[in-house]
Amino acid sequence: MTFCRHQVASALCLTLLIVGVVQSARADVIATYIEDGSGVTGTLTGTSTLTSNTGTQSAYADVGPSGNLGFGGTLTTFIPVQAVTGTWDSAPTAAVNPSSYIDPTAVTGDLWYFSGDGGIVNFPVGYVSGAAINSTIFFSGQTLVSLGIASGSRSYTFTKTGGGDSLGLTITAAVPEPSTWMLLASALGIGCRGLVRQRRRTTADPWQPAS
Repeated sequence: MTFCRHQVASALCLTLLIVGVVQSARADVIATYIEDGSGVTGTLTGTSTLTSNTGTQSAYADVGPSGNLGFGGTLTTFIPVQAVTGTWDSAPTAAVNPSSYIDPTAVTGDLWYFSGDGGIVNFPVGYVSGAAINSTIFFSGQTLVSLGIASGSRSYTFTKTGGGDSLGLTITAAVPEPSTWMLLASALGIGCRGLVRQRRRTTADPWQPAS
């Protein structure tokens, strides 16, 4: 069990390395992009207290010029979402700014979309204020550079038109060192084999007499 605890610690350290800015972030939601050999995975987590002030509109997840980014929903198919108009303290252009809109390969979770140039936040119809957000987007064969996503961390604040509700958004992106991924994969693989061996040793065969 000591070895397994070490593996858990290693995994936690890698997670903190990837999203190390979380502790100091002002944001209510955190968008994390991680590049690996297969492409780029984006994950959106956190909570929101925003309420719609313009009804619904249609959207789908992608990344686009001037700080446009989305998570979850459906692939390249417009679906209804609630819309909130407002202003950013600074448009997220420095964090996400590809030359054109790029569609994902896969998505999971509810649709959230942040329009940096349009001053709009879209969120799921029926979303309950304060509920946990967990949506993803995956771009096969892409890199942070090809998606126009800058490495590092940047924080922004969106304020609803008319005052009141606001939403913090932190966008962080990283390309973990290959040695880090290899070390974690190797450690987890060894740990799993150790668990299998331990289980075999501690599971008694009902057909064998006790020693």
